[in-house]
Amino acid sequence: MKKFLLASPVVTFTGEVPPAERERKYRDAAVIVSTPQVIYNDLLAGRFNLQRVNLIVFDEAHRAVGNYAYVPIARRYLLERPEALSMGLTASPGWDEKKIIEVCTNLGIDHVEIRTRNDPDVKPYIQDLELTWVKVDVPEALRVVKNTLEELMRSYCMKMAQMGLIYNPKRTSTKELVEVGKRIRRMMAQGGKKHPPHLYHAASLHAQALKISHALELAETQGPGALFRYLDRLVEEAYSPSASKAAKAIVKNELFRRAYNLAEAIKDMDHPKVQAAINVVREQIEKKPDSRIILFSQYRDTASLLYERLSSLEEERIRPVRFVGQASRRGDKGLKQREQKEIVERFREGYYNVLIATSVAEEGLDIPSTDLVIFYEPVPSEIRTIQRRGRTGRTRMGRVVILITRETRDVAYFFSSIKKEKRMEAHLKRLKEALKQTTLLEDYTTTAGDLFLKSQQEKTSGEGEGGGEEGVPSAFEGKEMVEGAGKVDTPGGEQLTLVDFVGDSKKSMTSPPPEEERVKGRWEKGGGPSPITSATDQKGKKEGGGPGGEEGEVESLVIWVDHRELSSPVAEHLRKLGTSPVPTTLPEGDYLLSEEVVVERKSAADFVSSLLDGRLFTQLKELRRS
Repeated sequence: MKKFLLASPVVTFTGEVPPAERERKYRDAAVIVSTPQVIYNDLLAGRFNLQRVNLIVFDEAHRAVGNYAYVPIARRYLLERPEALSMGLTASPGWDEKKIIEVCTNLGIDHVEIRTRNDPDVKPYIQDLELTWVKVDVPEALRVVKNTLEELMRSYCMKMAQMGLIYNPKRTSTKELVEVGKRIRRMMAQGGKKHPPHLYHAASLHAQALKISHALELAETQGPGALFRYLDRLVEEAYSPSASKAAKAIVKNELFRRAYNLAEAIKDMDHPKVQAAINVVREQIEKKPDSRIILFSQYRDTASLLYERLSSLEEERIRPVRFVGQASRRGDKGLKQREQKEIVERFREGYYNVLIATSVAEEGLDIPSTDLVIFYEPVPSEIRTIQRRGRTGRTRMGRVVILITRETRDVAYFFSSIKKEKRMEAHLKRLKEALKQTTLLEDYTTTAGDLFLKSQQEKTSGEGEGGGEEGVPSAFEGKEMVEGAGKVDTPGGEQLTLVDFVGDSKKSMTSPPPEEERVKGRWEKGGGPSPITSATDQKGKKEGGGPGGEEGEVESLVIWVDHRELSSPVAEHLRKLGTSPVPTTLPEGDYLLSEEVVVERKSAADFVSSLLDGRLFTQLKELRRS
């Protein structure tokens, strides 16, 4: 049997690998396995370019929407390498047909393949999956708190209904509340600088209603302890110096004070789902002592409670561990990436046999021997449901148990996810057929990327007679282009492949643009960037360089971009305008333009919120001071 050896190595990149080391390894790599944010940062900084890349595999491709790093990476790839290949992989593309099409457009996908558990080419490689659910009732003491919060919620909804913002104040879902918030922000944006006073009142009422809606969800699905801790945080927020009017108004409300006192009296009582989860774990360990169990919880507070309860059991065979994200929140320290890897490895080896995890474990966690997955609560997202369920049944029969509280939103969330999953499969089948015709996608998709590529086509084709005769090919008409394209080989003879296994357009240019210009920045003694314009190290022709087109330095304006701002599309737009965005950590603000100019970017919602809670002027003072 003939063996094919790569002339260059496979390399793995995360944010922990220093930029200089990544830049060196890029030169020799044949296959790159990386988190998308690292690739995006290195593209922005000029440490890497896509000229040698022949294939990009986007794992968890459903993330390729909005500002996620996949989108600008794929857009540049389609521009610079229109003849190269893209592949998107996902077990859960979602039920929204427009979102699925958006993912295909963003990644340049022109063919869809669908596989289910029942397909003949999948069946030999999967195991049976047993799905059951355990139902519990809301305790009477907790029901009294819940009824009080519902009365408070109705009072807010009635006031918003009188303003014409809500149609049925007696039954208002979280989804409807989110839409109301969008409507209020739209009306504020349309009103210009001066907003009618009632809009500020509506925004405050909406903020209070959202907080109480969240409290109700905790009461119904998590239990008295999680509920009281949240209500207590609201009180703490209301008495802080930067308290918003919404927070102050809530704690002054008589119904809120009553709910707070009732919740405090039962804060040490467990929700029935806690005991149900313990019983399911015990049963599994008794039947199969070498089992691996993942217990999913939506909230960290509940994950901590479950860990405490399982750790206190006398049975030595139950060895739980808590698995959360890297962010720290109010005394709850997150896990570093190194700690996460260590926990997963020890769980895989059997040192721990119960992994109590939040949503951080829903994607990318591969533990083939997991026997049981427990949902502490159903989730309304079909994507998250599929991802949670997919953690078991890989190499041997798996089991999924979902805990449901009767007569609560648990029931609605459970059936919602089932309905969305069925719709997802139907949409994918329709999309597969539609892609053969391409008309559906052409009607649906006009993105910012399309407009940018069209403008590039107009620039390259010229004006006047003979210019612009070739139209902008559809992103889904790339089959002939791929089949007829030549291959780009590296000096070593191998073809470079960029792969992402980690997760979180139109093809129009007649020739790829020049290699990304790299920026040589300076750092001052204080550790921050020096906001000084620097020239790139790439030679080119000066505009108006005189007869003969003298060679000279092409200058590029350096803009320092805070790394937390890289998830927005702004940095990519700045690069397209000819600047050189450099990722860094800024003490204040999002963009450093010079020694005297720093920019704080705010969405409309954040701007309104910071006006209401008084943060805006504090932030301005900090910007000026820094």
